[in-house]
Amino acid sequence: QSQTKVKRKTSRNGRRLNDRKIHRVKAGNLSVFKSASRKKAVNTTVQILLDRSYSMNEGIATASRSTLSLTAAMKKVPHLSVGAAMFPGNSDSAVTVLTRQDQTMDQTAGFYPAVRVDGCTPLLEALIWSGDNLITQKEERKILFVVTDGAPDQMHECIELIHDLRQGGIEVYGIGIDMNEKLMLALFGKEH
Repeated sequence: QSQTKVKRKTSRNGRRLNDRKIHRVKAGNLSVFKSASRKKAVNTTVQILLDRSYSMNEGIATASRSTLSLTAAMKKVPHLSVGAAMFPGNSDSAVTVLTRQDQTMDQTAGFYPAVRVDGCTPLLEALIWSGDNLITQKEERKILFVVTDGAPDQMHECIELIHDLRQGGIEVYGIGIDMNEKLMLALFGKEH
């Protein structure tokens, strides 16, 4: 959940005058100030990254099913925007989108069982892509899940970028599949 604006109203006190309601003063009604109330509601966008590098060979079926299940479950939550992508991508790209935020699972569920291992582990490029993608989303809370074994190509740079993403307001979590516990802890900390 995240804070979201839900209602604007006019009240008797406040900092900003509602110039459209100033006429009320003549009739003795002092409710001429703007105010907005906030309440907790779902106002979140989620990006899920699936590692399909060769090191995931033993766990790719579990990883792709987990990514599908997580994406499908979150798609059912009202006002929750969810997308999923895999890395490395197809055709020399760092990332290939499996499900966009605006797509339904009916449109994309068939892509997940077809995921096969390929290439190295360009997590750094995938994190950059995800950060850029999440920043452009309108929702207030931003979450990134990485389904991986915890063995990226550029470990030190990935650790720094995850720290930077968190400092920028993006929550980053690792979901370990056939993982190396020490590498997962180094990448994601105790939160994974």
